[in-house]
Amino acid sequence: MLILSNDYSNNLPNSKHHAKGGPANFAKRFKSFLKIEGHVWLGLIVEFNSIESPELKFINKTKSLQYYRLKVPGSLAKKIGRTPNKINAEKLFGPAIDLIAGLIKETQPDIIFLNGYAISNWLILKAAQKEKIPVAIQHAGIWTKELRVYKDFFSLAGRKIMEGMEKEIPKIAAADIFLNDWSRRYFNAHVAKTAKNKTYIIPLPIDFAFYQKADKKNKKISKDTFNIGIISRWDRIKNHELIAHLAEQARKNGLPWKFYSITKIPRTSKNKEIKKLYRKNIKIIPQTNQVGIRNFCKKMDLIILPSQFETAGFVVLESVASGTPIAISENVGFVDAFKKYGAQDWVIDFNNPSSAIKEIIAIANKPMPDKLKNFLFSNHQSDKVFKNYIKLFKNIIKK
Repeated sequence: MLILSNDYSNNLPNSKHHAKGGPANFAKRFKSFLKIEGHVWLGLIVEFNSIESPELKFINKTKSLQYYRLKVPGSLAKKIGRTPNKINAEKLFGPAIDLIAGLIKETQPDIIFLNGYAISNWLILKAAQKEKIPVAIQHAGIWTKELRVYKDFFSLAGRKIMEGMEKEIPKIAAADIFLNDWSRRYFNAHVAKTAKNKTYIIPLPIDFAFYQKADKKNKKISKDTFNIGIISRWDRIKNHELIAHLAEQARKNGLPWKFYSITKIPRTSKNKEIKKLYRKNIKIIPQTNQVGIRNFCKKMDLIILPSQFETAGFVVLESVASGTPIAISENVGFVDAFKKYGAQDWVIDFNNPSSAIKEIIAIANKPMPDKLKNFLFSNHQSDKVFKNYIKLFKNIIKK
């Protein structure tokens, strides 16, 4: 199979930068598996730049990998986001859509796989519709939810246009793939109804063996304290503001807790006081690769994920695979599994720092239930997950 998918610059061969974010890391691992299985990955990198008209360029090609970069005028995305009135987005982005359609016509992919969603992937979806090529999309996130969390960045009309772009997916895509039933239910309730015969649940993949490896150089942090780790990019959805208040309250309570966070705080004046509070009570760890993540997890006594919304949260798997318990909010996609397999005590209300502290004290130094760990290990192993994708793609192509 030749699979055309959205990809990222830091996933290019010989890139000095590590893949960042769930979709980028997924793409990196998936195309490595496809190579072993004899399939070809065509990665299309869509970037918004300060150019006047869209440009599509070939980057490089190997036996199993092909890469193209599409540069799109960033002014068009800003125009959509800030418009006071209704705009025909398909007409506005017509030249960019036509370039992708031309690439599809030239390369003849068997299927198009959209890994996550935003304007860039909507462009690919519309080009695929134009060329009548089947599309499978993995709902790595729910774009509508993100748009509403950041609603102050957009005009009401602009946000409605972009929400409408996500509503188009079930009408066009041959397969809607969700990471769990929790995210499927949310999409159907808040975005658009998906057809049962075109809806699939395929969990996040992880190589458990990699995270279970011991590193002799990985020195333990002093056990005189209870070490709490955070691994997440700096944005509203990840709830770093609540984490700052939680760490501050723990310090005021005189608890022997230390907080460590792998993140990058933007050097801007926005949320200046929260950033100051965060740095005061939390040790910032530079962003790192998978080995660094694994070592970090192993050093912690507990990882916390208090997100406002998370379709799954790969850090849940990274933490459990590394042997470290993880506490999540009610808004993380693994919540169903936590409650079903006896880990409901690790689902914490982070909105109130005082009650969150009490809940953390109740689970401190306790192992997570074997039932939950067994479920995660049996359902999320990379090879098993990726084989399900290949099976689904082949079935779609046959229709």
